[in-house]
Amino acid sequence: VLNVSGRDYRDWRMEIDGKKEWKEIFNSNAIEFWGSGTCLNDTLVNHDFNKKTKSCVLKFDIPALSIQIFK
Repeated sequence: VLNVSGRDYRDWRMEIDGKKEWKEIFNSNAIEFWGSGTCLNDTLVNHDFNKKTKSCVLKFDIPALSIQIFK
């Protein structure tokens, strides 16, 4: 996820196909990368997993001017 705006997005929802468990493996806003350490997603909340389509809705925070990678 790439956010090039100067705004944080809290409780952002995104529909994703495939797995129902996701983990943030990189966040450029983490303190170890000289970020502010806000909007870190240790655990992603999975909402409405659809067994038929194998899709789910993830809810997470997106910090301003950041890159996030999920696995």
